[in-house]
Amino acid sequence: MHKKHASPGMNIGTSSILLVFVILCLVSFATLSLSSALADRNLSDKATEKTLSYYKAQNLAQMKIAETDHKLEKIYNETANAEDYFAKAGEKITFTVTLSDNQAIEVILTVLYPDKDGDPYYEIASFREIRTVEDEAYNDTVELIL
Repeated sequence: MHKKHASPGMNIGTSSILLVFVILCLVSFATLSLSSALADRNLSDKATEKTLSYYKAQNLAQMKIAETDHKLEKIYNETANAEDYFAKAGEKITFTVTLSDNQAIEVILTVLYPDKDGDPYYEIASFREIRTVEDEAYNDTVELIL
């Protein structure tokens, strides 16, 4: 009778299963890192787009301020005194520049009467980002049961 000899150590089947498991782990980590990289890229693209639109809107606001400065200078040169100047120019000038679907940049200028040449025609009272659309979710109240 022949006795079967059991070989000490691992069998060939065990090492194959271990190799398949390691390859599956590497493939899953590669897939996870690829999806993470794509998500980071999308987030970076959105942040870049928002930053670009903000600076474009801010540039437009600065251009409107420059136009207002020229208009106020023209009014100043056409009027004889402060009363006529403020009657034509007004006390405050407000305008908004659209930033996105629900945001804008609001600029409020306080009109000044220059006492001498070189004095400013306006002062920036407010230059801020505002919401243009009210969210219904923020306006809802929650009733608490006590």
